[in-house]
Amino acid sequence: MAVSKYEKLRLLGEGTFGVVSLARSTRTSELVAVKKVRLGHYRDGVSVTALREVKLLQEVRHPNVIHLVDVFASGGGTSLNLVLEYCLTDLEAIIRDRSLILSPADVKGMMQMLLAGTAALHDAWILHRDLKPGNVLLGCDGELKLADLGLAKTHAAAPAPGGMTHQVITRWYRPPELLYGARAYGAAVDMWSIGCIFAELLLRTPYMPGDSDVDQLAKIFAARGTPVAVVTGSGEGGVGVGREWPGLDTLPGYIQFDPLSPPDTGLLFSAAGEDAMGLMDALLAFDPAGRIGAAEALKHPYFSRGVPAATAAELLAKVRTGSSVKEEDIKAAAAGAAAGAEAPAAPAAPVPPTIGRAAPPEPEAAPDAATAGAAVAGVAREGEKKKRVVSGRPPLAGRPGGMKKRRLDFS
Repeated sequence: MAVSKYEKLRLLGEGTFGVVSLARSTRTSELVAVKKVRLGHYRDGVSVTALREVKLLQEVRHPNVIHLVDVFASGGGTSLNLVLEYCLTDLEAIIRDRSLILSPADVKGMMQMLLAGTAALHDAWILHRDLKPGNVLLGCDGELKLADLGLAKTHAAAPAPGGMTHQVITRWYRPPELLYGARAYGAAVDMWSIGCIFAELLLRTPYMPGDSDVDQLAKIFAARGTPVAVVTGSGEGGVGVGREWPGLDTLPGYIQFDPLSPPDTGLLFSAAGEDAMGLMDALLAFDPAGRIGAAEALKHPYFSRGVPAATAAELLAKVRTGSSVKEEDIKAAAAGAAAGAEAPAAPAAPVPPTIGRAAPPEPEAAPDAATAGAAVAGVAREGEKKKRVVSGRPPLAGRPGGMKKRRLDFS
């Protein structure tokens, strides 16, 4: 029985659709994070979201994307449990940890990992649609890993009929095209979010924290200048790089703001070099069609010039000196990994093929109740068959002290 494979240690976090618990594999002693999602009725859409997250996590295997270790149903099929690799903390906690001094090499290393994980998703035609520091986790190997794909979605080369929802991505990291109600969009929405995270890594505080959608646009324009719908030329009196946005005034929720020139970002980001600011400008270009992509961003001069990017090992060593990670968590994860390495090898589960660039997926349709029900049953059977060994996943917010062992009950 799948439930007996894991022992619950403590609660890590609780959200709208379920809870995340720290658990230990009874076979390998490795730590994992178990995300329990209440499926509810199919008409409420929760089941579709949970199944989509499982499907997408199975399609991408990359060091900078959270690994789905196992999956099983419980409670008579009313809950779906995602067993994820254990990580130590998240990027939000690292940024807020004032006892940590993040060097230019540290920031460069984290940006490299963040972009590599995003490139892996985009190569598989997957939009994350909720990139923010709290959804970027630090693994036990020191690698940053993209997590929480609950809002992620595959996208085709051509927009889906009727478009996609614009109510995605946490507001502070949401691009202006979504704030203006765009229903047809692509990978550029994730790149804007990465630009906001880059700024937050440098500032150690959110860059453009709006209180509402309109206030968010106002914050963006105050920080980056006001975009214009047509290219008005260059040179004196022209529009700054990245502010031209053809078609801006055709967006569904377009409202005009008073024209503002961009402030001198060199004053705000005084410690950042020219290459860093060049990459940020490319990530935060207003026109989605002109926004830099993840693979292209990894080739930006920012990564090839100046100080070399910190390695995963160096980043882990740095974070261990702060207060966002407890030494007992690191030791527990290391002990579990060592025990797992000594455990008998388990049969390898089949790895689903990754969707390639040569074959973009068809526009996705929401499954009906019968299809979704069959998928849940299939996921449960697949979870019973999986026996692969991997490491574990991260505490979300606070970490209560003292691990109390008890049999994990997912019913």
